Amino acid sequence: MKIAEILKHECTGNYQGYLPASISHSNFTHKDLGMYRKLKRIPAKISYFFHRDKIESVYKSDCFSNPLDEYYLILSKDNTIFDISY
Repeated sequence: MKIAEILKHECTGNYQGYLPASISHSNFTHKDLGMYRKLKRIPAKISYFFHRDKIESVYKSDCFSNPLDEYYLILSKDNTIFDISY
């Protein structure tokens, strides 16, 4: 899946909060996702910018980034992994 396919083209409404700083394809595999914390729900900051129906699960980690930044991994339904940093 391409980045443009998972991004919402039109984000309607008002949004206050973080904006994604970078979005890229990840080189991680499913085995690598085990060291991240799998979120039980998709956060609002993710579902506002990305199609919720194309997301299988979301993982979070702060260990590889600045503590002020937030780092997420999105596993899409076609098993593509995306790196998202805010």
